[in-house]
Amino acid sequence: MYVTVRRYTLAGSGEELLRRIKEEFVPIVTALPGFKAYHVVDCGGREAMSISFWENKAEAVRASEAAREWISKSALGLVPFPPEKLQGDIVLDIIAS
Repeated sequence: MYVTVRRYTLAGSGEELLRRIKEEFVPIVTALPGFKAYHVVDCGGREAMSISFWENKAEAVRASEAAREWISKSALGLVPFPPEKLQGDIVLDIIAS
């Protein structure tokens, strides 16, 4: 599996951004090939983080393009700067039973 972590600096309401993510972006991201999971983390203040899991790097790259396009159309006023991004293959996966 492949993971992408993005750290966003917010210019507007985190609540409004979360509403738009739920209503507009979730249907897009969950329909993409290779989708495994998507999480949004409230980091406090004007920061948020997203963590997405994909079957492989190529599918994660396509998802990044879809996210960039969605932000430019629907969230630019709330997320004015490109996110810091970390990504890579999962090398250890521990899940509580």
